[in-house]
Order: sequence, then C-alpha cells, then structure tokens
Amino acid sequence: MGKRLEDLTVSDEPLVPRDLFALARQIAADMKQMAARDKAVIALYRAPDYLRWGVETLSEEATGGVQEPAATCLLEVGLSTIRRFDGVTEICAARTSVLPHGDAETMHWFGDFPIVNVSAMGTDDRRPFRLHVPIALAKQFAKLARSLGLPVSRLGTFALMTGLLHAPSCSAQKYSKAMVRTLQELRAVLERRGAEAQVRAAGAAATPNANRNQRWTIADVVGPWASSEPDDDY
Repeated sequence: MGKRLEDLTVSDEPLVPRDLFALARQIAADMKQMAARDKAVIALYRAPDYLRWGVETLSEEATGGVQEPAATCLLEVGLSTIRRFDGVTEICAARTSVLPHGDAETMHWFGDFPIVNVSAMGTDDRRPFRLHVPIALAKQFAKLARSLGLPVSRLGTFALMTGLLHAPSCSAQKYSKAMVRTLQELRAVLERRGAEAQVRAAGAAATPNANRNQRWTIADVVGPWASSEPDDDY
C-alpha cells in the first residue's frame, strides 16, 4: 500500500481505492442522469489499443458494458494518483509564480515537457481514442496539462495507464508491465523537472528588474478618463 509506483511490479496489490469496480458502478449511476451538455471529450492520440481493451474489460465487469463511466473512473483515479507524484506540486507552484513576469525562455521551458516513451507492445496506436467524461473532469485535465507543459492527450494516456494499474485484472501482464515502465519514466521526469522548476522560479524572483513594479494600464493608451460616468454606448 505504501510503496511508490516506481517500485510496483505487475503482481503487487492495487493502490487505493481498492474497489475500483464499485467506484465505476457509482460513477455509472451518476452519469446516467447527466445531460450530454455536461460532458466533454478527451481525445487520446497514439494511445495503444491495450488501453481500449482495459476500459472495455472494466466496463464488462462493472458497468454492464457501458464504457463512458468505466473510462471516467480510470481517468479520475489515474489523475488523482499522478497529482501525488513527486515534482507535480513543485512544477505547478513554480509556474504560477513566474507566470506574471516570466520571460519567453522560462515560459518555453515550462511548456515543453520531454517525450516519455509509450510502447504500443505490437498493438495498433493509430486511431484516436475519444472518451466522453464529465466537463468538470475534463477541466481538471486541461488545467494540470497546461501547468505541466503536456498535451491533454498525453496526460490522459498516462492517467488511463495509472488507473488501469489500480485494476490489474483488467489488463494482460505484459501490458501492465509496459505501463509500469512508462510511468516509471514519467515519475523520473516529473521529479527532475520539479527540482529544476523551483530553481528557475527562485532565479526569476531574484533577477533585478527596475521596471518590475511599474504597471502599464489602459490609461497609457487612452490617457486619463475624462469622466467617471459610464459610456452610453455600452
């Protein structure tokens, strides 16, 4: 239970929550009442077919074959787990601190996450895998992906893998092992970037800038307002 994901083998006990099947059933009940306008699409590109098979297996075992809640369950649990990886909090906090005054080179670094290998293991990874999820979850993915400098598609792939490792009975051993290898690499990159992000943020804060406290406003464009009365045109 307390083991780091990088130490997991495919035979380890699943991480919390243990009963992913009960969670998937609960999500299925909640989504049954959800209107289409309350859902969004997360499209995964270059996602190996074994991820599709994992979603389908969970749906057959927990949600009566309905794949939307099964995919939502895996993505939700996977995203929650990735948030706790070393480096994630540090990257997000550092990016927030440099955002108001970050220079182009610094912001490029935050937006340029290194490539993490995802092995297709001989399966097809050419078809987009489109997952319909609650809008609230899609927004969480968009926000974290932006903070980490990852495409939403890639973060979704990593989250789906992480979720499937919570339910090892849903994937063949060779695919689970491939997912572990990918997530080990992801964790190593996140930890390394977390440390570097803190250094970059500290450097940005310490850089002398005589104009940092100067605030340009709309008054510098149009001059002082002639009146405090609202414009009749608006």
